[in-house]
Amino acid sequence: MSHPSASLSVRAAWHEGLMPDPDVEIDEWSNEYRYLPPDSSEPGKFRLSRTPYMRDIMRDLSPKSPIEEVVLVKGGQIAGSETANNFIGYIMHIAPGRTMMVQPTVDAAKDYVRERINPLIEYTPAIKQRCSEGKSRDGSNTVKFKRFPGGFLAVTGANSAQALQSRAIRYLILDEIDRYPRDVDGQGDPLGMAVKRTDTFKRNRKIFKLSTPGNKDESRILVDYAETDKRRYFVPCPHCGNMDYIQWSNIHWPPGHPEKAALTCTACGAEIEEHHKTWFMDPARAEWRPTAISKRPRSRGYHLPGLYSPLGWRSWGDIATDWEQAMDLAARGDDTLLKKITTMDLGEGYEQQGERARVSTIKARAETYQHRMVPYGGLIVTAAVDVQHNRLECKIMAWGRAEEAWVIDYHIIWGDTLQSQVWADLETWLQTPLRYQNGVEMRIAACAIDAGDGTTSEEVYKFVRWKSHRLIFAIKGAKSFDAPVLPPPTAREVDRQGKRVKTGDLLWVIGVSQIKVIIAARLRLETPGKNYIHFPTWLPDEYWPHLGSESLKKRYINGNAYQRWEKIPGARNEGWDLLVYNYAAACRIGINRWGEAQWQECERHLSQHDLLSGIETPQHEQPEIISNEAAPGGQTEELETAAGDDVNQSPPRFTPPVKIAINPPAPQARRIGRSTYLR
Repeated sequence: MSHPSASLSVRAAWHEGLMPDPDVEIDEWSNEYRYLPPDSSEPGKFRLSRTPYMRDIMRDLSPKSPIEEVVLVKGGQIAGSETANNFIGYIMHIAPGRTMMVQPTVDAAKDYVRERINPLIEYTPAIKQRCSEGKSRDGSNTVKFKRFPGGFLAVTGANSAQALQSRAIRYLILDEIDRYPRDVDGQGDPLGMAVKRTDTFKRNRKIFKLSTPGNKDESRILVDYAETDKRRYFVPCPHCGNMDYIQWSNIHWPPGHPEKAALTCTACGAEIEEHHKTWFMDPARAEWRPTAISKRPRSRGYHLPGLYSPLGWRSWGDIATDWEQAMDLAARGDDTLLKKITTMDLGEGYEQQGERARVSTIKARAETYQHRMVPYGGLIVTAAVDVQHNRLECKIMAWGRAEEAWVIDYHIIWGDTLQSQVWADLETWLQTPLRYQNGVEMRIAACAIDAGDGTTSEEVYKFVRWKSHRLIFAIKGAKSFDAPVLPPPTAREVDRQGKRVKTGDLLWVIGVSQIKVIIAARLRLETPGKNYIHFPTWLPDEYWPHLGSESLKKRYINGNAYQRWEKIPGARNEGWDLLVYNYAAACRIGINRWGEAQWQECERHLSQHDLLSGIETPQHEQPEIISNEAAPGGQTEELETAAGDDVNQSPPRFTPPVKIAINPPAPQARRIGRSTYLR
């Protein structure tokens, strides 16, 4: 037997559904009755002429329209939320009904009521008297519930399953759906649960989905938009009359002057300055045009980036200025601002900077410098080794100012990596000098070798054990996504008492995930200079797919989102990994913290035909071991070292070596000083 209240609810909904639809449409109501609060950017009477592109959207939401679902992919500063508020105000005044708005969380719902709904009611006289005032004892007006004659407004969060299942709804507003959880209270998708509430009103329901998109591969709003006719707002060129929609790729500015950003006409090539916005966005000239055939005839999709923001709000120049800064940050691995611009200003789904590199583009820009020759600008050299069971894959890179980099050598040493010959061949390869473009010999300053494979890791430790003075070191990738790029090393050997031997083998557990984000961003750069990676034409054809072998994905476990790098099935990724390991080697040297003085020192020695060297220091240059007072566990010794070249990873300085104390004594004297880099 059904509950009496449920029967009354269905009966009320049935009678409400039989009421005739009003003739007034939402855009007309907004211009006539809507007022904005004093603290808004443009207080007073609402003017649709400021955001004329919203007219068609509001007409589709009007009861007389046959459209039942409107999907709006929006950027920021285009009045998307005010359109939703106009819809709510219209319902309260003209077409009352059972209404629900869903925000991403319950807390967000409370904030929306306080900051948006309450001012809407307070400053719009036509609806102020229709809503119960204050917080009434009968529950007709609470923080998240507003009752008015003929209906109510319930505002809730997508993280509350109970609120999404409790009522039959005619008007449903789903705001910022890309921020909804994937599962709520273990009962399923909150988006589907909310839409299910409208089944009673299938004949005349209205569903308004609006959101700035999130990540491209998991955006809900983009999935829904793809099912519609995908409308774009076409505007005329003031010079030739050609109709087109505004795209970021058509906005350009003089180098160094983003404030002069202008739109380039795709037909005549003329520049359209931003002051033309008011003219070309007028509905008398502009129009929404479908760009696809809808898979759901009663649904309509609109895409409206922040590029349409009216004059006086966020300008093209503002976006361009932020874009230049975002490109610089992204090259250093910080894509926060770039993501904000992509989603909020461009209204596009964000493709993680770690997504598959554009391999064909990178290959097309390969350069014709010689194999194992370091071009001018590359001032110090690193190497990296990826260890497989039947081979060693090796890569050498040169680094210059602002971390500009060049691939100098890519070499495979075939052989069983559990046997000694392959490691002897690696030593020969590491000791073979390279050539600077002026003919000067250069040697490897640091080399990172992967010890992550348990089968071969012991062989790696044996190889690096007596080579720490050459900065040849063992690395392993950290499991945590947020692990730091290069934390201090850990000692892996223990003595008879089970204590770690500080002078034994060291393992550097590097933050491979974060480095991959950095490298992937740099592979997208198109202009040589800061953070740019140069590739030579002599690389084999099978190398290039390595650069697109992994992508950054977001996965959900128990409703929580996690990011991780995933290898494409069947793809080889050694060339990609070697970029990562070389960056770790560069950070081991400290070039990411070098100032101009260090780079000038490198240039000076290269110009004087000195060697950048990672080879062992000759015996006569070994530092004097000076006995100091005894300390527990052994005698304290002092070794010559470059200032700062210790486990704290300060950058090497080309200054006279200083002495620092280490404890306990090393098994042999190891020089870590100027001779590491210069001979």
